[in-house]
Amino acid sequence: MRIMTWNLEWKSPRGTGPASRSIADTLEQLSPDIACLTETQAGWLAGGHEASGKPEPRNDRRRKVVLWSRWPLTDIDPDGPAGLADLRRWCAATVHSPSGPVRVIGVIIPYAHSNVAYGTGEAAVWDDHARYLDVLQTALAHRDRSTPTVVLGDFNQRLDGGRSRVPSHLRTALRHALRDFRLVTAGLTSTDSYLLDHIAVDGMDAIHAELVPSAAGDVRRSDHHGAYIDATKTINIA
Repeated sequence: MRIMTWNLEWKSPRGTGPASRSIADTLEQLSPDIACLTETQAGWLAGGHEASGKPEPRNDRRRKVVLWSRWPLTDIDPDGPAGLADLRRWCAATVHSPSGPVRVIGVIIPYAHSNVAYGTGEAAVWDDHARYLDVLQTALAHRDRSTPTVVLGDFNQRLDGGRSRVPSHLRTALRHALRDFRLVTAGLTSTDSYLLDHIAVDGMDAIHAELVPSAAGDVRRSDHHGAYIDATKTINIA
């Protein structure tokens, strides 16, 4: 199965400009089976099944996290565990693929200035990021380990080993939260910008990972590169 994630910088599937058209063409060409689109709106992928987190308060079309699957979705969680509800940065669901169920957790780990320069203004730099990682670690530690799990979305950390402005203890915290997962996209990089959108898997075999460029020719599509992986199968991890 093909699993994809991409932060679309709030582009609309109803847009008629070159960026929206290029994104739509790329999504159709890549034809993912499971997708997590972040900073986006519903409706980018035709058919299938869709779930999303809570709407943005000033624009109810906008969602920080949208999950899409070619196959049915159940056990949809648009809120996330306690401690994340006010951040609107979560959507999880179980995908019922032909090879068995897969738990998919779509995330946006907050950027450095979340609720500092914008939002409530009550946080210090990196506070929301640290808080999110604490809650994510607990949630993943209590997951159903008999079901293969994918965590994907905007991690707001580069994982290619390059120089990072993220404090070292938060880089360690992310790796610790995902210690049972294979960070399939960690090695992906680009000459013009590093990757922040990632896919981590547990209980799956992934044979290929590729970056989705933020620009196509002279069309700037997003401020983020996306990524996709091809997973060969799900396996029983009970």
